[in-house]
Amino acid sequence: MKEHVNRSIEKVEEYFQGVKTEIDEVQGNISVLQQRISDLKIRPNNIPASPEVMYSIPMVKSLTSDGRTSWTVFKTQFDIFYRTELKTRRQKPGENLQALAADVARLISVAYAECSQDVRDSLSAQYFVDAIRYEDTQHATRVMDTKDLKSDLAYSMKYETAKTVSKTFRNQSEINRDRGWYWERKS
Repeated sequence: MKEHVNRSIEKVEEYFQGVKTEIDEVQGNISVLQQRISDLKIRPNNIPASPEVMYSIPMVKSLTSDGRTSWTVFKTQFDIFYRTELKTRRQKPGENLQALAADVARLISVAYAECSQDVRDSLSAQYFVDAIRYEDTQHATRVMDTKDLKSDLAYSMKYETAKTVSKTFRNQSEINRDRGWYWERKS
């Protein structure tokens, strides 16, 4: 009987040693991911505003389950991965605001699936504004202080449209002035 108890204790100790090794590996992976996140938080301040440089940031490798780690650990890594993708997401050259908003909404739904809809709406609005490429559009949208993605998208589209129309009008006025096409408006 004593021998059986000792063998059982040894098996339990071996099992716990294996679990401890797995926990150490997972903690190492989490430390690496936390370091990547803190590097990404620091990096944008050091990157020039040039779009060519902004989009050369390497993408984080997608995660695959190896079957050895527990689901909760894998889910945590998955959440960290998508939250990092969301944090580093920027509007690409030639990408319209609707596509950017759709991608931000997709990333929010996977990165913050466990959060309430109100929290996801608020986060999607914040991340969308942060991802807008043009600084003046970003600032104008942020000043509106809207609380959801649809409102931010609508306002930023109106702002960019007004900016484009204003530039077109200004350019046309300069062309007319250069050609000497002045006319007065009669009241």
